[in-house]
Amino acid sequence: MVIYTMRSMTRQQSTDRAQIIMRTSIFGILTNLSLSILKFIAGVRASSFAFISDAVNSLTDSLANIITLLGTKLSTKPADAKHPLGYGRLETITTLGLGGLILVVGIQTMIEAVKKIGNLEHPTFSTLAIGLMLLSVVAKTGLSYYTIRIGKENDSAALVASGKDSASDAIVTLLSLSSLIHPILDPIFGVFMGIVIAKAGLSLFLDQVNQLLGSPIDAQTRKAIEQFLLSQPGVFGVHDLFLETYGHDRLAGSVHVDVDASLQAVQIDQLCRRLSKAVYAQFGIVITCGIYALQTTSQIYQEVMHMLQAYPHVVNAHGFQLDPTTHQITIDVITDFEAPADFVDSCTHDLETQFPSYHFELIRDINYAGTHQA
Repeated sequence: MVIYTMRSMTRQQSTDRAQIIMRTSIFGILTNLSLSILKFIAGVRASSFAFISDAVNSLTDSLANIITLLGTKLSTKPADAKHPLGYGRLETITTLGLGGLILVVGIQTMIEAVKKIGNLEHPTFSTLAIGLMLLSVVAKTGLSYYTIRIGKENDSAALVASGKDSASDAIVTLLSLSSLIHPILDPIFGVFMGIVIAKAGLSLFLDQVNQLLGSPIDAQTRKAIEQFLLSQPGVFGVHDLFLETYGHDRLAGSVHVDVDASLQAVQIDQLCRRLSKAVYAQFGIVITCGIYALQTTSQIYQEVMHMLQAYPHVVNAHGFQLDPTTHQITIDVITDFEAPADFVDSCTHDLETQFPSYHFELIRDINYAGTHQA
């Protein structure tokens, strides 16, 4: 069973975050639209494809800010009967679309620049054009600093990506001025511009795909939660910690803990409730607890676990349970992702050969950490 809940961020804090991101996006829209117009004028005056490509890039940045604005607005819709977990993932989905848009624009820019190589035009030196491009560099640098800072403060991947894109734009704009030295440099910097745009779009796109597919918890968060649970009275082991995100401030959580096998049902219920409250108070996350009844005193436990841990593909083995009536031993086994499909069957055969008085059921557990270490 998994419980879904909001993080410790209150509804008011969530609303404030959305408003900050939207204000920043509106500021970015207005700035990039203005820069796009200035760059286009500079490009026309200087007959520079690199300048015009830069203008298109700024226009794309405006569209990116609009998508960020739309995604943030939609993601704050409250939960309803159709979507009881809310609309938080819409921010991820719109950011995914943003990455795809930037990627397409970058590829198109490269294509047009390559075509331009076979039809060179001499850029015309223009003091106004140079001045406008230098003004763009200053504006983009300031916009980059501001957007990245707000994005990091409010945990917005879209804003941080937009800010980094602005920083690269400032550098590329500065470099594009050298296209006035020789005609061939103009389309070459157009290709370079396209590569920069496409790379930023692909990176953002893949980041959001990973979020939608489900990524492991970062190691620092995992370690903090596991150590906190281990510090609680009555907990002797922590396994299978799993968190899933449903937007910026919504999580799904579950975990298994080792407890004394002699505990009564009421005591287990009390322990689970206490752990859930403690984790929520510390991290603002609600986690549902599953229980493993600890049976570590028998000699067979030590021998079996030692043998399992010696296998190269075994990351962790836990949840040991021995039925004294049937001599059935059940164990959860986490393997790395390189383990062959028949690995668990092979381990089971080895164990039953080594301990013929017992029957073994090895359950191949999910490697939630996504690593080679438990």
